[in-house]
Amino acid sequence: MRFLLLVCAIFIFSCQYDEVNKSEDNWTKIIYETSSLGIIEASTSVYPVLAFSSNFYKISGADAFLTETPKEDIYEFNEFELATSTSLKYENNFVFGGVDHTNLSPIYGIKLMNDEFDSKLFFHENVAQGVFFAGSSLQFHSLLTSPLYLNTKSEPTVNATLCSYTYAQDLFDTLSTQNFEITNVDPTLAIDLYAVKSGDQVFFVFQQRLFLWDAVTGEIKERDTGEVAIGLYFLNDQLILQPKSNELKIYDKSLGLQESVSLSAMVSLSDYKTTILKIFIDSQGMYVVVGESKAESSSDDVLTEVTSFVSVLTIGENWELSNRKVVLQGNDYKGTSLLWERFDLISQDIKNDVAYFLFKRPIGGSKYEYLVKRTALY
Repeated sequence: MRFLLLVCAIFIFSCQYDEVNKSEDNWTKIIYETSSLGIIEASTSVYPVLAFSSNFYKISGADAFLTETPKEDIYEFNEFELATSTSLKYENNFVFGGVDHTNLSPIYGIKLMNDEFDSKLFFHENVAQGVFFAGSSLQFHSLLTSPLYLNTKSEPTVNATLCSYTYAQDLFDTLSTQNFEITNVDPTLAIDLYAVKSGDQVFFVFQQRLFLWDAVTGEIKERDTGEVAIGLYFLNDQLILQPKSNELKIYDKSLGLQESVSLSAMVSLSDYKTTILKIFIDSQGMYVVVGESKAESSSDDVLTEVTSFVSVLTIGENWELSNRKVVLQGNDYKGTSLLWERFDLISQDIKNDVAYFLFKRPIGGSKYEYLVKRTALY
């Protein structure tokens, strides 16, 4: 009986991943975790690494051997609802952020960890959301916002705090804070934060507004964007804002709008429906991950949209597509749901023209399945 159950389990597992083909020069790994957030890092370490809120993996060898290192399980942080995970781009340092809503005012917890030491904790009171971004080898930064409230003029408002932190193996502290109010907040719109730093300037988006904070003068400048942003990037002295309209809006460092680029027109294939999944940038350039699907007719002549590929596209100068590489390939006859409807792409990184991707899906209860994929770009 036990043997029969084992055979069934192996059969179910193998069928589950029939829709993912593995090419000879790439590999795919599956990890099961209780953490709802994970992050992959390749560019600042000898081996690619995977970090979760209480677990750490090194990936080594041609067959992607995984070395697991459990991290300190801190009870206080386990009560927090995980909201963010950030690579600090320095010696495998990662920040996990979460919110505890059980108090009258929410508390935001920050958990710093790497492969050399166990976790360190830091807390901010009356913070509902936060975003973190790298600064230098000794600093990182955050933008934290309070819950929505009405100010003395009955305007919907949030209190925002820009924080600078210092970190090392035996040190984690706040260097400075800058507090200000953001008024006329639209309570019907989501509050998703995105921020980047260039020199002494911090750029961030909040709903339909783009902000510039000068760390030297303390001055804050803003302008309306007209659309809710789903991403903010910095490349070649240009600020790149991604609205929901699948455009790219290009700003200079003074928040002047230079041009708008149609992302959909740039990445679409004529024979496929293209779904933009993620944009990411490194020192070499800009990359777009897309899902490509097409309609297939079944035996009863019903058209069904099926997965064809998940691809990574390299965007060169003048916003032109310079390369397209398949990350995952779907067998069109397997199932009816799209791969990117089952898996969310939550993290990616590049090193030496090799890209690493981390996909996630919940599998019931408090467990998650992570699909780790390596793809050579050239």
